[in-house]
Amino acid sequence: MRKLLLLTAGLLPLCVHAQFFEMKKSYTGSHYAFSRFDPSGLNRFVVGFNDRWQNDLQSGFHQYKGGELGLTFTTSGFRVIFGKNEKMKWTISTDYAFGFGKDKNEAVFNNGVEQRMEVRCSKNQVNATFGVALKESKLWLEAYTSTNIAKVLIQYTTVYPNGSESYGSEYKLNGLYRGNLITQELGLQVSYKYKKYVFYTRAMIPLFINGPGEEERNFTDENNGHERPTDFPSNYDYYLDNPAAYVSENGQLKSSDFKGISYGFGILYLIGKDKSKK
Repeated sequence: MRKLLLLTAGLLPLCVHAQFFEMKKSYTGSHYAFSRFDPSGLNRFVVGFNDRWQNDLQSGFHQYKGGELGLTFTTSGFRVIFGKNEKMKWTISTDYAFGFGKDKNEAVFNNGVEQRMEVRCSKNQVNATFGVALKESKLWLEAYTSTNIAKVLIQYTTVYPNGSESYGSEYKLNGLYRGNLITQELGLQVSYKYKKYVFYTRAMIPLFINGPGEEERNFTDENNGHERPTDFPSNYDYYLDNPAAYVSENGQLKSSDFKGISYGFGILYLIGKDKSKK
């Protein structure tokens, strides 16, 4: 009898634990984010370039609308649902996500030579959610926070009529320019669980910039071999008229232009046996 009581006492915390935690699962999945950015910096360059070379162009660079850099993400993480209330439980999750997107822009001269500008954006996100699980824990309503580490690359090249693409020094602006930005973001997420699949939608807005400092938010190419400055310009007229001083006139593009609201949708797959209540 004593052994039975000891065994029962040992199992009781496990039963309470099982009742309190309805789900503890890792997951993997993907989502697409419609990312917005401020296009004014890039458009200032585009307008200046097109105006300066208008008599020599078949077609100029197109202006940006601010939604060209949609990103496709892969993600993996861990989620917990807990609580004793049958109608409403609590849920938290944490995950890591990596996303990538790009956009091409071209200006074509009368002689068939092109200037090509490709803007690429990659993001590493460390995310966390907290909210409620409703409808037998199938519907999740959550606040969402993210540390968003973004890298934006501008690949600027000359393309010749024979199809060859050059980063070379025949045009000083050619090169691969890098800009970095770290933002803290806040948003909302709504998810619906169907068996082992979770369908979700979210929206986020940047609260503040964690780094780098304002003086380090320029796009620079440290490997193009040209004399400094090697920053990508926003004010193209400053760049052409006084290429040694356009940085001092604050005429360069800023990585902070690439923060903005994002919203999107995705799907997750819950890994492991389903021990949650049906």
